[in-house]
Amino acid sequence: MTPEPRKYAWNPLQVLLPLAGLFLLHGLLQWVFAFVIPDYPYPGRAHADVLSSVFAPSAFLALLFYLLPRRWGVPGLRPIFMALFLFNAFALFVSASISPPVALSLFVMFNSGALVFVIRRVPIKQVASVGAYSYIIVALLAAVTGGCLSLLVALDVVGANWWFWHLVADGIQFQGAPILCLLGLSGAVLGREDTPSAGTDKKGAPVWFRTLLALLFIMTFVLGAKSTTPTSETPWFFDSRILAHVFRALFFGWIILIELDMFSQTKQSWRQSKSIKYVLWTIFFGLLLPAFWIQYRIAFEHMIFVGGYVWLSVLLVSEVVSAKALSSLTSMWNEHSKQLKWFVSLMFLGLSTRVTSDIWTGSRPFHLAISSLCVIAALVIWGLRYRDLVKDSEV
Repeated sequence: MTPEPRKYAWNPLQVLLPLAGLFLLHGLLQWVFAFVIPDYPYPGRAHADVLSSVFAPSAFLALLFYLLPRRWGVPGLRPIFMALFLFNAFALFVSASISPPVALSLFVMFNSGALVFVIRRVPIKQVASVGAYSYIIVALLAAVTGGCLSLLVALDVVGANWWFWHLVADGIQFQGAPILCLLGLSGAVLGREDTPSAGTDKKGAPVWFRTLLALLFIMTFVLGAKSTTPTSETPWFFDSRILAHVFRALFFGWIILIELDMFSQTKQSWRQSKSIKYVLWTIFFGLLLPAFWIQYRIAFEHMIFVGGYVWLSVLLVSEVVSAKALSSLTSMWNEHSKQLKWFVSLMFLGLSTRVTSDIWTGSRPFHLAISSLCVIAALVIWGLRYRDLVKDSEV
């Protein structure tokens, strides 16, 4: 049973989420500019930094700051702290392409603030268990650790093993921490502990087990960074990179099955159920496929980035908004099925063309531009529905 919430300050979904959308728009448009403007600087690293280090944390924290107080019955962010998070996010965005050490310091501060927000509310929560938020706590710890490692690498203080630490830090920052945060948010929004089911024990796994799974998931990025030079005769299980991708996918699938109980009839309460199941499988295969075709690793990892950081985040917000603003099992797309079809089609086209851009490299700039425009168009459609749904309700 969800406890009665306390009085809240600003609504994070209406403050941080639009800012995250602007960060995402900037990152996606880089590929469009690169296609239409001659001699435009290659935006690969700038695009990755903005989307993974600025957009993803901003979007995830918007949902976390909204959900956790309402599920735990604890105070939300005070206006002064919300303002500080907004300033930190904007400063991180500006510094990302100007001064990496400054950006990394701000990234550490951003995630450290979120970690303090969660930890300080654990002793006063009105529910029995930390639940799926265990993954979020480990994710924030990992993000802070990864940011500190990246900062040490950028300052050239790690010595001859700098490349190993660079790989570890990048893996944790861009994949490990965001994926764990998504797992925690998915469990909090869709998990068995939050799905009404009369006469059914919905108690989840204990905190220590969830924490262990989360730590093992993070450790796969250390394994993947180990230097190995296998020959054609070397068995696959001696290649640490391949092992890391296999273990990563297994841990992700295991956590999803534990938290979401995907095959239960109670999942009919998911208002975006078909899309959610599809996107979760997309992320799973995005984690697994590099183990078979390591040369296309970056292409497959964008199944995680587009499918998880963008598409799944939008679906989780849709679930939260629908549960608050609508009754029973009604979807936010009610009486707007054409818009839903356009949204899903454009997101799928954006995801698939981003993957193919690294496979058919001859038309790569065109694929990247089309992918970005499709995702932008899909999010505009979703944003219009979101605006209409929340403008007359407290969400």
